[in-house]
Amino acid sequence: ARPRCWRRVEEARRLYAGTAEAIVGRIRCGGEASGPVVSSFCATLSRAAWSVEEVVDEVVGLLLAGHETSSNTACWALHLLATSQPQQERCRAEVDRAFESAEAKSEAAGTSSSSTRLSLGEL
Repeated sequence: ARPRCWRRVEEARRLYAGTAEAIVGRIRCGGEASGPVVSSFCATLSRAAWSVEEVVDEVVGLLLAGHETSSNTACWALHLLATSQPQQERCRAEVDRAFESAEAKSEAAGTSSSSTRLSLGEL
């Protein structure tokens, strides 16, 4: 018997596959590729080296691999910040400097917006 979460795994797989199929289908109909990797896969498809299903499988694999890598990196970074007060302070100071610099450039260009300023101290 499959675990209860398997249904959600299958739903996610179908969502990714549907997205990949739409991308590949759009390109096969003369649309533009969304990047060099997809272009490469579609060029392989046009030479009949791979089937549509094989290209879709590869694109899904890349989507999942990229998602897991990014989410794991973000989780690990947040864990490290949560456990190190000195690193939190360094990060907060860097973010504050970046926002101050962006606000100064925006004001100098006359394009100041009413965006809300992020404060890591409130998180």
